[in-house]
This record gives sequence, structure tokens and C-alpha cells, in this order.
Amino acid sequence: MIKNILIKTRDRLAQIPFLIKTIDRIAQLKVFLIRVNTYVLVATMAMTLYLTLSNMGINIKTWYVPVLIASLFGVLLIGWLDKVLGFHRRELEKITEQNPQVMEMLEILRELKDEKNN
Repeated sequence: MIKNILIKTRDRLAQIPFLIKTIDRIAQLKVFLIRVNTYVLVATMAMTLYLTLSNMGINIKTWYVPVLIASLFGVLLIGWLDKVLGFHRRELEKITEQNPQVMEMLEILRELKDEKNN
């Protein structure tokens, strides 16, 4: 019952051109913010490393750049292992399963496949 009401409301709102453009702009902004967040995290890692080394009494001028580069390579290694071991792919599959449009397309494809086999 509630699902049908939400679907009808969504379909009615989708017919308003201004609303569609606004939603597209918000989605584009979210993608941009996610990309910016990646760079902010790298900068945060660099600042945290600087504070950690300075609090440990390590000579910043000598060790900051080598430790920063080693940390970046460590993060890249973890990302590579994530991809090689298949965690990234499985995560994307789970996210895709939660997308109602994708699930609707899969249902249609399954119905077409069943019709073709029968």
C-alpha cells in the first residue's frame, strides 16, 4: 500500500521538468563532493602524519616526505589488494542490488528470458 503511494508520488514528481533538473544538479553535486572528499582525505592523512611525527620527537625535515610517500604507497597497496581480492566488486554488487531501478530491469530481463525459454 505505502509502496504504491510512494511510486505514484515519484512518478508524478518526475513529470515536473524543474524538479528533474534540480535533482540532476543535486546528484551531480554529490558526485563532485565525493571526488573532493578523496583529496581532502589525502590532505588529512598528510596533516595527521605531520602531527604524529612531530609529537613523537622525530625530525620533521628529514622524515616527513619519506614517511608520507611510504604511507601513500601503503594506501595504494591496500586499494590494490581490495580490488585483486574482489572486495570492491562484491561491494558494487551489493550496492547495485539496493538500487530499485536496477532490480526492476533485472526482473524484466528475467521475464524476457523465461518467455524466450518457454
